[in-house]
Amino acid sequence: MTITYLGFDNFFDEISRQDQMIFLLCMPQNNDFQEQVQALLDCCRNFEGGLTPAVLDEAFIEPFGRRYEVRGTPTFLIFNNGNELDRRLGLHCPEALTRFANETLGLKLAGIL
Repeated sequence: MTITYLGFDNFFDEISRQDQMIFLLCMPQNNDFQEQVQALLDCCRNFEGGLTPAVLDEAFIEPFGRRYEVRGTPTFLIFNNGNELDRRLGLHCPEALTRFANETLGLKLAGIL
């Protein structure tokens, strides 16, 4: 499984695609970055292609944060058809991300989101 990198040139096209849900990590590349990317990948593997792991390009974090009112990083967001479904703030292990994704997808399937 590979990470999709999103930035100024492709963000809106990628999150609006109807054939995939995006699980996005908004985080600067600091000491915890690689661990959080790996947690995201491990989580998305549990969904067998149902969630596409994505990371914001470093230069896009600030404008993205303003538009989507991201108050801290890391922030994990799930998008479907261009709409944000839910988000979580903070460092997370793969199991916590999987629980979050299951909860969000369950609410979507139930028609609540």
